[in-house]
Amino acid sequence: MNLPEPERIAGRYAHELSGGMAQRVAIAMALGGEPELLIADEPTTALDATVQAEVLDLLGRLQREHGMAILLISHAWKVIARMCRRTYVMYAGHIVESAAATDMFERPLHPYTAGLLASTPSRATPREPLPTIPGTVPAPSAWPHGCHFAPRCELATTDCEAAPIPLLEPTADRYTRCLRHTELSTLTNGGDRDRTTSGRP
Repeated sequence: MNLPEPERIAGRYAHELSGGMAQRVAIAMALGGEPELLIADEPTTALDATVQAEVLDLLGRLQREHGMAILLISHAWKVIARMCRRTYVMYAGHIVESAAATDMFERPLHPYTAGLLASTPSRATPREPLPTIPGTVPAPSAWPHGCHFAPRCELATTDCEAAPIPLLEPTADRYTRCLRHTELSTLTNGGDRDRTTSGRP
């Protein structure tokens, strides 16, 4: 884990470790059983940019050395862009889109994905309000019968609310849970289309 004096650190209490040190200890514990799959849930949360980069580099090195897969769960698009080959976007209990990471950043096929990308601060237009997704995520007891995102979606119609939406495959290896994915170009989300559907964070 690249920790100095590991024996001494192992004898410390958790509150005596920095965020980066604690994260490395957690990774070491996860690797103790030599897993084929490492599930990293928000591995860089609350870390500064320098330590975040060190932890991501460490995960990448460990993946190569041990030949294991990593399932990375994160709200940070930059982390996903740096680490992931394939991306799955989830909303209210559903996978709403799945694609190679580069393809998704360049052309999202679900309004929720497009909204998330548009609200990324690095994509903001200077001196203009940052686009947001209206409304809130419903509680599990209040999930809609049809598309779970329909109450917050600018493209939603009665068809979207009538029945559960299956995962569609509009192009090879691209999946979306949206009946109107071909109309995403009309979803401005408070800014021009390029901020929503193209580029990387």
